[in-house]
Amino acid sequence: MLNMPGRRHALAGGRIEINRKETKSMDSVDSTPYKMKQSLEKGRALLRLSEIERLMKAKRIIVPPLARRTLTQMCEEGAFETAGNKPTSLGWLVYEDSFWKWVRELDGT
Repeated sequence: MLNMPGRRHALAGGRIEINRKETKSMDSVDSTPYKMKQSLEKGRALLRLSEIERLMKAKRIIVPPLARRTLTQMCEEGAFETAGNKPTSLGWLVYEDSFWKWVRELDGT
């Protein structure tokens, strides 16, 4: 065991004491990935166009489902709210709530 004054943390059933100065420097290094993970968890879900196509087929939203070119055009024209105004390295990413809002508008509700 380390015998340094400061906070105590449990590790493998034992106790380790960490110096507060070390903890502050570790927090500044580790906080960025944690904040990024936290912001992604709180963020809105994104769907790829392939998932939208799959949902349209599975839920029979529009039969036959819209072509990929049509979905791409809809993204470019702003029918769906997308992550950015152009395709990402993964292609167009559409916010899930935006897609379902569009589906509800088809029904007129």
